[in-house]
Amino acid sequence: MSRREGNFQWLPLLNDPMVAWVPPDSIWAGMDVFPVEEFASASYIATYPGEDIDATRMFARLGLTPHQCFSSTDSYATCSMVGAGLGINTNNALVRGAWRRER
Repeated sequence: MSRREGNFQWLPLLNDPMVAWVPPDSIWAGMDVFPVEEFASASYIATYPGEDIDATRMFARLGLTPHQCFSSTDSYATCSMVGAGLGINTNNALVRGAWRRER
C-alpha cells in the first residue's frame, strides 16, 4: 500500500515509481519519458476506476483528467488490454515487472 495521510506508522519497503504502459507499436513505445499530458487525449484504460489508488492520486495531484475509454478491476487484464493496442495506462513499476515475467 502506498503511504496515506493519517495517524499511521509507516515502514517504507520500496520506492515504486509510476510508469506509463503503452502498446508496443505506439509512438510512445521508444520514449524514455512519457508526456503526462497525453493521458488527457489518448485512450486511457483505468484500473480500479474511482478508487483511491496511486494513479487516481497522481492525476488529482497533476490536475489532469485522463480520457478514459475502458476500465478493469485487474492490473493484469489492463496490461493485456494495453498489449492488444486498446489504450494506455499508468501503474506502479512493480506490477508491470510481475506481468512481464509471467508472459
